[in-house]
Amino acid sequence: MASFYGCSFVYKNLPSELFDVVIMNFDSGQVDSNSIINAEIDGEYIKRSPIALYYSTNFNTSIEFNMTIGRNTPMTSADIGAITSWVIGSQGYMPFKVVQDDMSDTILYTIFTDAIIHYFGNLPYSMTLHGVCNSPFAFTEPRTLSLQGATIGTSYLNIKFYNRSINSDYMYPDIKFKINDSGNSFEITNFSDSSGYNRVFSFTDLLSQEEITVDNKNKIITSSFGNSRLGNFSKNWLRLLPGENDIGISGEFSELLFTYSFSKVFGA
Repeated sequence: MASFYGCSFVYKNLPSELFDVVIMNFDSGQVDSNSIINAEIDGEYIKRSPIALYYSTNFNTSIEFNMTIGRNTPMTSADIGAITSWVIGSQGYMPFKVVQDDMSDTILYTIFTDAIIHYFGNLPYSMTLHGVCNSPFAFTEPRTLSLQGATIGTSYLNIKFYNRSINSDYMYPDIKFKINDSGNSFEITNFSDSSGYNRVFSFTDLLSQEEITVDNKNKIITSSFGNSRLGNFSKNWLRLLPGENDIGISGEFSELLFTYSFSKVFGA
C-alpha cells in the first residue's frame, strides 16, 4: 500500500489544514504489501472432472484502514474536540481523499468509527482513526458528460459510453435533463444491455421547461416543479454495463447531463 506520510487529506470536503494535522501513518491491514484487492471465486468441482465450474467473482470485503494523524506541537482539548467532531460519527459514508499527486482522482467513501489519542511526555500529539469504506473499491472524482439541446423526435442521437470501472457490476449514472419549450417526453435506450432488450429509460407528459433529476442508483426522481414523476416514468432505471455501451437518446430537451464515477483499485 502506498505511503502517505506527511500528506494532507480532505474529509467531508474539509481540508486537514483547517485542523493543523497531517497523515503520520496509514495502514490498510494488508499483510502482503503487494496485495491490493481480494476477490472470491464462486464455483465448484463436479464428479469425475478436474475442471471447476465458474459461477461468479465476488468482492465481498470493503476497504478498512487505520490512519494516524497528528502534528509536531501538542493538541489542546479544544483541538481534540474539533477534530473528533469532524471525523467521528458521520451519518453516512463521506468522501475521503489523500492530497498527493498520484491520488488526485481517488476517493474513498468512509466512516471513521474510532479515535485513539497518543501521548508523548503526557501531551497529546496524534490520534489513530479507524476507517470503514462502503466498497472494496475506490472511486474516481465524479465526471459529467454534457449534451446540449435537441429535438430528436422518433430518431436517435447516438453516443458511445465506455464504462471503465474495475468491477463487473452495472454502473448507475445520475441523469439531469430539461424539457424544451415544445417538448413533453424524453428517452434513453442502452442498446448494449442485451439482458434488458427494449429496456427504455423514458418519461412522458412532462411540462415545458421542466427539469428532471434522476438518481438511478437510489431510485430517486426530482422535478424542478415539485411534481411527483414516478407515474410518468418507465421504471427502467438507466444502467451501464462494463465496457462499451451504445446509447440512443430521443425526445425534446435543452440540456442533458450524465454524472458518474468509475470504480478503481485503491493504492494501485
